[in-house]
Amino acid sequence: MIVRNNIPVYDICWLNHARGGMIGTFYEPENLDELKNICSKLYLEGKDFDLIGHTSNIYFLPDYSVANMVSTRKCNNIVEETNYIVCDCGVPVAKLSRQMVEEGVKGLKD
Repeated sequence: MIVRNNIPVYDICWLNHARGGMIGTFYEPENLDELKNICSKLYLEGKDFDLIGHTSNIYFLPDYSVANMVSTRKCNNIVEETNYIVCDCGVPVAKLSRQMVEEGVKGLKD
């Protein structure tokens, strides 16, 4: 897991115009077990935290600040089973669709 402290919001935001705001501790778990562990730990310790993805659809107001933030963007494993595909919560749709096209996956079954 990657942990960074006291970082400005614009360091994790897609929008180049994000200003102000600080994140006390920014957690980037690299798999689902790390994600579960850090969220459970923060919850059990009574610490508030925001859970975010890639931030491509988030606009942070200039005065936004948070003590703890957990990002799912590094939880991006894709596993193809016999009849289905299992994706971690941080898999970008573009990555999933690109991989499925490359592997020749077509259509959906009911």
